[in-house]
Amino acid sequence: MCIMTINAVSIVRKNGTLMNVGTINSNTRATSVTLDNRAPSSVRSVTAAILNRIVSDGGWGKDGFGGEINVENIKASIIGVMRYRRCTVFLVSQNSSRGQRYMAYAYHKIKHGGSFGTGCTHLSYGDIVSAFVEALGRTERARAQAEFEQRWTAYSTSLYANVNAKFGI
Repeated sequence: MCIMTINAVSIVRKNGTLMNVGTINSNTRATSVTLDNRAPSSVRSVTAAILNRIVSDGGWGKDGFGGEINVENIKASIIGVMRYRRCTVFLVSQNSSRGQRYMAYAYHKIKHGGSFGTGCTHLSYGDIVSAFVEALGRTERARAQAEFEQRWTAYSTSLYANVNAKFGI
């Protein structure tokens, strides 16, 4: 069972329950991994790196999180964010020698005054899956666009050279 406290960070499990993985001190911004000691050191290190990215979150409209996290055989990236009044969910794509997985890190922090609003215990599994699909689509479109622009630049340079060499009489 997971007891949610303010400034706790939890992983959302497939069944909708939360598993505490760390805390963030509001005053000092210090992070602490609270994973069980049985967790591999690489998992603890990736979790610590993700907590450090979470603490640097700039809020609405500031979803750049500094690229890929590489620890031992694990590569992780924050690819999206779901923002609520009492909870922020960081969508993480993770690859390792064990395969690929998607993790949702829920940061239980009240963003502004008031006692109501969506909290981490009210997250919808369906909403999280939909947000992952949308974030992965954006990521794939951006990758495809960059690849197209790179190919087009090479092709247009080749066309220019061809026309330049064969122009005129």
